[in-house]
Amino acid sequence: MDKIAYIGCSQRMLENLIINNKFCLTKVVYIEKRIDEVFKNILIEHNIEYIAVNEKKDIGLLDQFLDDVEYVLMYKFDFILPQKLVDKKRIFNFHGGSLRTNRGAHAVVWSILNMEKTAVLSLYELTGAIDAGWLIAEYCVEVDFKETVSALNSKLQEGIPELLLHLNEYLSGQRKAILIENGVYRPKVSKEDYTIDIDTMPLRKIDAILRSQADYFGAVVKMLNEEYRILKWTWNKVSECGGGG
Repeated sequence: MDKIAYIGCSQRMLENLIINNKFCLTKVVYIEKRIDEVFKNILIEHNIEYIAVNEKKDIGLLDQFLDDVEYVLMYKFDFILPQKLVDKKRIFNFHGGSLRTNRGAHAVVWSILNMEKTAVLSLYELTGAIDAGWLIAEYCVEVDFKETVSALNSKLQEGIPELLLHLNEYLSGQRKAILIENGVYRPKVSKEDYTIDIDTMPLRKIDAILRSQADYFGAVVKMLNEEYRILKWTWNKVSECGGGG
């Protein structure tokens, strides 16, 4: 059984790796502010060695910490690994977007903002560039027009067991990968991207912006020279509201 390390903050990924019978999870790297006590208790219960990386400078600790593992899996991690580590270890990343059309840190948010009909959890082997490398497999889901980022993330994570199976096939030579290097890179979502223009935007676009920010601090709308945050909303047809309201 191959010894692996997990770099990231997804409890769902952690649990899937623990029960997987093809890999032996021995070490975990996480970001302190992104995990809870349940996550840490799972590590303690299963005698998994762990280390916290809270700042960019802490990345230097990983070279020695990961020295004795064969493979490294990443998912839900905020820092970019140095090329020196990528060259030294075989590292596999789970990315919540297509390597062809949706690279970058906020891929799931962009799937909603762009009103995409499908979203993808991609598994690939790192070569160095951000969200580029040897694409091993994709897990595709339909994007429901009512979904928020957290709901879509949860749906994508249902594909983790399937992608881990494909990873094992890849490592054993039973599955080939495709090199993807020049996909569309999307920048981090900015305030401009989630600001609503009620005069020009169609209703579907406004709804997409609202859903993309429902799990955060809300979308922005400008009215009467003031800015407002929309945290909760509902849609009703005029005919359903009756008169006098």
